[in-house]
Amino acid sequence: MCKLKKIIKSHIVIQFLITIILSSLCAFSINYLVSDLMSDYFFLSENRSSYWKLLCNKSLTEFQYYVTETNLNREQALANSKLQSSDSEVVLFYENFPSYDESNSEYQQFLEKNRENIIECSDGLIFATSYAPGKAYRRKWKLRGMLYGTLFAASILFSYIIYLLVRIKQLHNQILNSKKGEKNSKISIRGQDEIFELGETIESMRTSLLNLLENEKQIQASQNQLIASLSHDIRTPLTKLIGYLEIIKYHKISSLLEQEQYILKATEKAYQLKSLSDELLNCVLVKGKLIRDNRELVNGSEFLNQILYESFSELEKDEFEIKLPQIKGKYALNIRVDAFQRICDNLSSNIVKYADKNHPVLINVDDIEDYVQISVSNYKSKKRKDVSHHGIGLSSVRDLAAELGGTLSINDSKHQFSIYFTLPKADLNL
Repeated sequence: MCKLKKIIKSHIVIQFLITIILSSLCAFSINYLVSDLMSDYFFLSENRSSYWKLLCNKSLTEFQYYVTETNLNREQALANSKLQSSDSEVVLFYENFPSYDESNSEYQQFLEKNRENIIECSDGLIFATSYAPGKAYRRKWKLRGMLYGTLFAASILFSYIIYLLVRIKQLHNQILNSKKGEKNSKISIRGQDEIFELGETIESMRTSLLNLLENEKQIQASQNQLIASLSHDIRTPLTKLIGYLEIIKYHKISSLLEQEQYILKATEKAYQLKSLSDELLNCVLVKGKLIRDNRELVNGSEFLNQILYESFSELEKDEFEIKLPQIKGKYALNIRVDAFQRICDNLSSNIVKYADKNHPVLINVDDIEDYVQISVSNYKSKKRKDVSHHGIGLSSVRDLAAELGGTLSINDSKHQFSIYFTLPKADLNL
């Protein structure tokens, strides 16, 4: 029973067929009730008996007058009685009245008692044995039964159609509200049939589309952030490359060996620029997602000694005092060299912009269990407060540290700025 009920609720066609059958049954039932039962009830009721008796007497009187005027015998009268009563509201049924001895007292009493039902013909008597409503009376009640039955069936059928139309209209309005950009306008239709399934499907499509748009928005924001970060990071090696080329161009070198060193440094920065430009192009093509992983397994202490020295020792030419650590220990780092170089370039660029030359820049590397912590600390320059910045450098450092699997934290006080970031050690030992 529950399964059948579930099937009915799940299919509009079955519901519609059941509605048609139910409305048809109701139509036939009401038609029978009105045209048969109610018509008989009114015809046979006591308050209608005087009415029918009056019609019957009138019909008998008229027929008796007709028989007398035309001098009809019994056979002719019986034949003409049907013609006379065919359009009447009542139908009288006549039959031959048997001949009895007029001297019989019982016969005389019967004649006297049923005088109204007897028609005198030229050759004897005929008797109206019964009466019933005529065609006009029955026709009225038949028409009423058909009309009431049709109206009731139509009301059931149209009620169900209006119910479906209301649900479709509700679904239409919810779709329009969703189309206007109202994200919280959930599409929800009651029921278990195809309209409900249609609403569920549209709601699923709406949710998927919103999620897709939100993901697209996040990807676009990530792409813009990455492009801004790469564009920012390109400036540091580009500035150094220009500086190296200007030294060579204006002959600010003292020996051929020094010239070769500057050419080598300029070449390294050119390759770094190429790597950053390739990464920027890759970012644009794949919408903010980097699809390559060019990590290298390196000796951690040797790598950090070399890259920190190359990145920060040049600040001494700008009259900064740099204190680099002597890194020892035997551990491996699985790292992207270009990403770590970008971190160092951003930090050295920030030192140039904001650090106080009267205090040394402290760089430390701490070997802590399964990770390495690198810290850079400097005092803030009071003369550099008016330097414009966009906050892209530190954001880029944070993203790069996360990309390398590490963490980043900042300690920014009134006079001193310190940054700490960690790099996880590799599982393999060199």
